[in-house]
Amino acid sequence: MFKLSLIIIFFWFANSALAQKPTAHNEIDARIFEADKTLSTGGGLNEFIKTTQEIIKDSKRISYSEGIASTCITIANAYNRAGDFSKAEEYLKLAENEDFVKTSEKFMADINFVYGQRYMMEKLFEKAIESFKKMLTPEVIADHGLYAQANGEISTCFNKLKLRDSAYIYRKRAYNALLKVKDPMVRINLAVLANNLAVAFIQEKKNDSAKFYLDIAMRFANESKHPYAIATTNSGWAYYYTKNKKSDSAIIFLKSTVPTLKKLNLSYELRDVYNRLQKAYTASKNEKEANQYLNLHKKLSDSINSKNNLAVVVKSMGEKEQQVLDNEKKKMRYLIGLIVVSVLLVSTLGFFKFRIYRKTQKNIIKEKNDLLNSISETKSQAEIDSLGLLLELAKAKDPAFLIKFNELYPTFKEKMLSKFPDLSLNDLEFCAYLRMNLDTKEIARFANISVRSVESRKYRLRKKFNISSSEDINLFIFNS
Repeated sequence: MFKLSLIIIFFWFANSALAQKPTAHNEIDARIFEADKTLSTGGGLNEFIKTTQEIIKDSKRISYSEGIASTCITIANAYNRAGDFSKAEEYLKLAENEDFVKTSEKFMADINFVYGQRYMMEKLFEKAIESFKKMLTPEVIADHGLYAQANGEISTCFNKLKLRDSAYIYRKRAYNALLKVKDPMVRINLAVLANNLAVAFIQEKKNDSAKFYLDIAMRFANESKHPYAIATTNSGWAYYYTKNKKSDSAIIFLKSTVPTLKKLNLSYELRDVYNRLQKAYTASKNEKEANQYLNLHKKLSDSINSKNNLAVVVKSMGEKEQQVLDNEKKKMRYLIGLIVVSVLLVSTLGFFKFRIYRKTQKNIIKEKNDLLNSISETKSQAEIDSLGLLLELAKAKDPAFLIKFNELYPTFKEKMLSKFPDLSLNDLEFCAYLRMNLDTKEIARFANISVRSVESRKYRLRKKFNISSSEDINLFIFNS
């Protein structure tokens, strides 16, 4: 994952923007740059917070909204990496309230990135994908670095959801975009992304491809000399050896990552490494070391959880105040009882109808996900590459899109027309988008129409297919 991408992307922005601003603003930007750089290479979190608080104060003194927003976002990212989500959200809200952010797509992309990272740590991958997709605005798409950052994280989320076709497509987009970035610091992100590609191939038991990308990741990591890139690549090699039942080699690589993760305050990654070390030592039948890392994992988990639990404050009451409260409660009980009985009678029927509806929807979603997973697991590498090409053709509005689609799915058009002969060429193209599991916003962008127009076309197709609004149209087309 791109844990340090926000800092790296900020470095690119800072270098190009310094010459275009007043001296006072340049000084603020330079201080943020240095504070970020110090933290990303192992500086202490407390010292970083102290330094950045001074930067916020000075930015307010000269009414520099961009400086305030930049500093708040970097503080939020630091707290996020340390697992303190409540503090991170506090600073994200401060950043969002700055006037400069309201007019900058790139700054809103940075904010959505931090939110997405948080949801990933909480294993809320669908919600994380929503945040990362919000980053894909025209201004961001034109920036290869940010575009790669968003696609890389979306890929990781799809991989966690075991939707490997989609994960591969977004991962390749990210990798190709990063190759276009000229800044030397991009090697850090290239190392992380090549490592993620390797992990995906390890999961598919394609060891040759996995080793190929691990070697690439190691080369980029060594060229960057950045501790996080090196630690991430070592973690990838550890995963490779674990899956190949070579626990001793996995342990060596995993233990090499611990000092870096501690130094960079990456609590969630460190917790994961402790868990993996515990399992590796168990596989090596070294119970003493396994128990040691089990305890470290538990201790760090408790520490992370304590940062995000809300404190419960109970105010003591005197006997008199308690008696008054009890009397008021008694007065209200009779009235509340009458209201509750009435509401229950009216709502019971609606409640059971709602439960039936939810159960139906869950079955639809489960059926769709099972189908998608089965498709993902049976795709050949050639088919995956073709699917990636299809998306690129759709994005470019290339007339060859339907030709390539029909090559990949040769019976699709024939089956659809045999069942629904009145489908137009535009209808078939729209069905192709749905068959590829594109969401409404993606279809709108590829077809060059509004989101509302997409919904209207879905409605007209439902009429032609004679299916209700409660039935999933994507699933219907998958089964056609």
